[in-house]
Amino acid sequence: IIIGDNTREAPPDMAAIEIDLVMVKGKTGPERIHALIGGPEVAQKPEFRALSEKQSLFLAHYRAGDFAEALGMIDGCVAATEALGWKQGYYDMMRERVDGLIQEPPSDWNGVYVAKEK
Repeated sequence: IIIGDNTREAPPDMAAIEIDLVMVKGKTGPERIHALIGGPEVAQKPEFRALSEKQSLFLAHYRAGDFAEALGMIDGCVAATEALGWKQGYYDMMRERVDGLIQEPPSDWNGVYVAKEK
């Protein structure tokens, strides 16, 4: 389940991680999006905290344009999702995206993914 910032703030005790900052077609500014992983009981698990920390580091490198470093962090993030039992396709998508950014680094990278569709 993907949620925006406003929805994320409504249940602050839920287990959610930030996954991207996207510019959606038809919007004037980027939107921060999160993956809702589970309830408060999941948020208290050490496995969730480990995933949250790894994801934050991954996003920091990705947004800074340190694409090779971000790519190298994906396997650790996947291991953290497996330890938590979260089934997802997010990291496969991000591996492909980051690999493309390594191959063709944008000159105007600002850490915001520009979505082509709503």
